[in-house]
Amino acid sequence: MTEWTENLDIDSAYSLSDEQIARFRSDGFIKLKDVFAPETLSHFGGEITAAVDGLNREERPLEQRDTYARAFLQITNLWQESEEVRTFVFGRRLA
Repeated sequence: MTEWTENLDIDSAYSLSDEQIARFRSDGFIKLKDVFAPETLSHFGGEITAAVDGLNREERPLEQRDTYARAFLQITNLWQESEEVRTFVFGRRLA
């Protein structure tokens, strides 16, 4: 972890209300707001983008891709390829 990432909040708990927990249990998902500060997202967003760009093997132009491939670029287990991404993904606030 770099000195910069030590100043980013990725390890504090994100408290959920009883209502949020109940909603998750009934719907299987919930939308959470302000989980990370903008500075945290800015820092790790750049790291994630760089890691994805480095591992992307998709070479087809958009017009030759199906709807899913146009909408998503899927790279699995990105955390195994980048220590910075691993730090973010395994931070207590997200994991």
